Amino acid sequence: MRREKSLKLISTKHFLSKVLIIKNENPGKSFKNIRLWQYNKDLKLNLIVLDNSMFLNLPHVNVCNNNRFYLTSECEKGVKWGNKLFYHYLNQSEEFE
Repeated sequence: MRREKSLKLISTKHFLSKVLIIKNENPGKSFKNIRLWQYNKDLKLNLIVLDNSMFLNLPHVNVCNNNRFYLTSECEKGVKWGNKLFYHYLNQSEEFE
């Protein structure tokens, strides 16, 4: 059985306002499987969690913005940890309409 794809995105107000511009410029497109949340603090990481892998991007402290640390995992424990981190930030966010 094939699951319907969905996207859950947590981001800052600045980025989410750009997403709304794209949505408004494409009224014929369906965005029903996209849910957005606004995080009101400074967000310095990028996290992508899929069914079977996760990717975490962290900036290096006290170094120029081009130097970053990456953490990836394709094991079940790593994906579960990525989901826990996602829901940690989700619980501190408000749904964006």
